[in-house]
Amino acid sequence: KVETRGNYAFVVTTTGTGNFSIINISNPASPVISASATLTGTFTDMAVSDDGNFVYLSSTSNNGEFVIVNTTNKTSPGPAYVYGLTGTHDALSIAVVGTTVYIGRAIAGASDPMLHIINAANPAAATTLGYVDGSWLLDSVNDIFVSPAQDFLYVASSENSYDFQIIDIYDPSNPTYYSSINIVGSNTALNGSAIIGWDTNGNGYEDKIALGRLSEGRIWLIDVSSIDYPSLILANGYSVPGLGAVNIDHLALFNSNQYLAVAAAAAAQEITIVNLANLSVPTNLGTLNIYSANNFYTAATPLYGGVAYSTTTDRLLGSGRPFTTPNNRNFVIIKPN
Repeated sequence: KVETRGNYAFVVTTTGTGNFSIINISNPASPVISASATLTGTFTDMAVSDDGNFVYLSSTSNNGEFVIVNTTNKTSPGPAYVYGLTGTHDALSIAVVGTTVYIGRAIAGASDPMLHIINAANPAAATTLGYVDGSWLLDSVNDIFVSPAQDFLYVASSENSYDFQIIDIYDPSNPTYYSSINIVGSNTALNGSAIIGWDTNGNGYEDKIALGRLSEGRIWLIDVSSIDYPSLILANGYSVPGLGAVNIDHLALFNSNQYLAVAAAAAAQEITIVNLANLSVPTNLGTLNIYSANNFYTAATPLYGGVAYSTTTDRLLGSGRPFTTPNNRNFVIIKPN
């Protein structure tokens, strides 16, 4: 995964030596690794505090599903604080607003926590505020988007009848299921894999959601301006030209939320830019084949690749699986044009 704050990109790979890096991207043509560290765990997702001083990681490792890394010193990150969550099911997704962290997990029993809300104001002593169990979240929480106002959380789920779910998190000690959509499309059994939201009204509250699924190559645009009755903007979604039935790995917005970067497991088209200026008629602006016939984003699940937009440098950043050539690279900087 990749995230960015200011002049820095934060990159985490699943596991292995040097699986966490901080990269100085102030000169996009010549990025420099500021620090590299080896963290214990098999990581699935990452979130970064607004000031870039803390990185939050989700992991499949038992007794270490949640990790906080102090990144105040960009050349020497640490310490890392490791937390085990109740149960042994994998942590798959993570988001942060302020110092509140939200973690989604793989499918478990009806009484097991599948969405954790954690107070991380003190990284050395993070505490659980509340959780949603499997009686509401019926399958794996593959990706999440949290309202900046922290009143609602949106889920891309593996549950076939509830691919898209909304959770009321206004009271973090008692989060509850709110509403959902069963996305049918070409196949109702496809799992939600990536999600992002934005505000088109300028009032600070998200009113639109984009969701991607596995094995489909399609973006689902959802109107949540009426939170009680979310609805599909396009009944059949937007089939991204050229992708075919591939996994949507990650989504990123840029250009005042008019453009959507779609990272997909398509060997010849890993990045696609979609124009969302007219949500009723989205259009493709361009595509990118990152490196030859190699697939930068993995077709395996969980999805570990990522894409992010740097407002500081006006560049897209990508992270994926390393190539054996050239130079074992797994981080790219892309000029959107």
